[in-house]
Amino acid sequence: MSCPDVARFEIVRHDHSALLVCPVHLGPSLLMADRVLWPPQICLIG
Repeated sequence: MSCPDVARFEIVRHDHSALLVCPVHLGPSLLMADRVLWPPQICLIG
């Protein structure tokens, strides 16, 4: 499912490409995405 909001954050994942998410989906992505590093590494993008 795609989100119409602009991605503002990049979540680093182990052995996967980074996950680009909007502010609304940042929390759920940290909890439910596969292979998210812990503690999470989050970068603010453009």
